[in-house]
Amino acid sequence: MIRKYRYHIILGLGFLLLSIAQFTKPARVDWTPTFSKFDKIPYGNYVLFECLPNLFPDSISVSTRPVYNTVRNNDFVSANYIIINSRVLLGSLDTEYLLDWVQKGNDVFMSAAEFSEHLKDTLKFDLNIHISLLSADTVDLNLVQNVSLNCRYNLLEKLYVHYFSKYDSSNAIILGTIRNKYPNFIKIPFGEGSFYLHCTPYVFTNYHLLKDNNHKYASGCLSYLGEKETIWDEYHKKRNIVIAETTQLRGIFARRSLRTAYIVLLGLVFSYAVFRIKRRQRIIPVIESPKNISLQFIKMVGRLYYFDKKNRDLAVKLGDYFLADIREKFGISTSRFDEEFIKKLSALSGVGPDETSLLIKHINLVNSRTEINENILIKLESLIHKFNKTSLR
Repeated sequence: MIRKYRYHIILGLGFLLLSIAQFTKPARVDWTPTFSKFDKIPYGNYVLFECLPNLFPDSISVSTRPVYNTVRNNDFVSANYIIINSRVLLGSLDTEYLLDWVQKGNDVFMSAAEFSEHLKDTLKFDLNIHISLLSADTVDLNLVQNVSLNCRYNLLEKLYVHYFSKYDSSNAIILGTIRNKYPNFIKIPFGEGSFYLHCTPYVFTNYHLLKDNNHKYASGCLSYLGEKETIWDEYHKKRNIVIAETTQLRGIFARRSLRTAYIVLLGLVFSYAVFRIKRRQRIIPVIESPKNISLQFIKMVGRLYYFDKKNRDLAVKLGDYFLADIREKFGISTSRFDEEFIKKLSALSGVGPDETSLLIKHINLVNSRTEINENILIKLESLIHKFNKTSLR
């Protein structure tokens, strides 16, 4: 019994050992910048979102819809809108509705390293990367009005540090800088509300908030927003995009151990199916093509007639078979053997008129007699054979 199922046992043990190795393997740190309130990974926003009730005790709502759908019905009056992500590329429709919403007295806090062109053109600002910041491992972030809330920002994986290289100095207010020199946090009043634009989003992630006193810097940035109803954007997060674009197997493929186990399981199922089918497949019989034994039958019948000395019957059969062949090949009637028939048959077959006429005379001779000798039978067979060999068809 063991020998019979030895392959299944070996595959099962291999799957078990591989699963144990994967589950006991130390988990790798996921450095994906999701900026999501759900993620406790280094570049998630779980810590920041959990601290928001201390800054905004009134009400905190989570939006998983585009800006257009969130603000178009004016459900939020005198509110804050917080959007933090590596890139905030709003469409033209979202930008127009957001501008109108802020103009009515609401505030927006955006922290990103890249903004949409429409928003930059409207608010008259632009970003850049200073060459002196490219080789640095850490940079100091400062708040202009409260120096005690300064933050040391670690540039893991050589993250680029942007600053506002262009802004309307007659309208924009600098709230924070990098190294007390490069603006990275500005306020742009717009109508009755304001845009608070920040271009160092990674400082709000779990990794930086839990390091030293960096959480005080994040609180200082958000404290510029009033204590009123606050909307937390979850729509633009990378985590939300991944969930929307993947299948129900996302939970398995998001974890390396489960992904490996799933692939191994599929391999085992495939191997089992292959070996099982190979052992259980029924032998397919070889079906030989049908053999044409008509010629053998004719030869056998001919021998019977010949040995029984039925010369006339055999000659008649030869003549009938020949005439049937003529009708099929040349499509002419064989009911009358006159001169016209002989000329037409000679012309269609390419056999000379004399040979054709001699053959037809022998067929008529056989049909007119009740008995014929062996010589006439042999002569008829010879004429038919010669005609078929000479004929063009």
